[in-house]
Amino acid sequence: MLHLIQIQSFRFDEIHIETNHDYKKNNELPIVPAETSWNFKFIGPEGEYNNVKLKVFLLMNASEQNFKITPYRIKLEATLSLIFPPKVDKEGIFKALEVSGFHLLITTLRAYLADFTSAFKWGEYLLPTLDPTQIIKDFIGHINDLKNTSNNKL
Repeated sequence: MLHLIQIQSFRFDEIHIETNHDYKKNNELPIVPAETSWNFKFIGPEGEYNNVKLKVFLLMNASEQNFKITPYRIKLEATLSLIFPPKVDKEGIFKALEVSGFHLLITTLRAYLADFTSAFKWGEYLLPTLDPTQIIKDFIGHINDLKNTSNNKL
């Protein structure tokens, strides 16, 4: 059985990857960012198929101090476009986004980022497993803001 949410497309709107040429790779340890900063923006639902766009803004290892101990500095903006069946009302869409939206966004971003960075000096970068507690709270906060806006756009 298909999930209520279907991925329509994923794209990088902007991506900057800087390689730390002085990084000392340790094959026994995973590459973990020293710092991350997340932000989200939601657009939708719109149209007959309840199109929803989830935008993520991610900045990793921005400071020079943290960049020195990591292989990459990454700044990106990406958009995940989702669709829902026409029969799903807005409340159902918001509930599905609260449960699955963040995870769909992160797993899709992780796969594309790993593929993209595989051609870089230090090899593929796997977006690490992060404690999503605060990120998900922020994510759900944005969904609630979206619910409360009169035109359903942020």
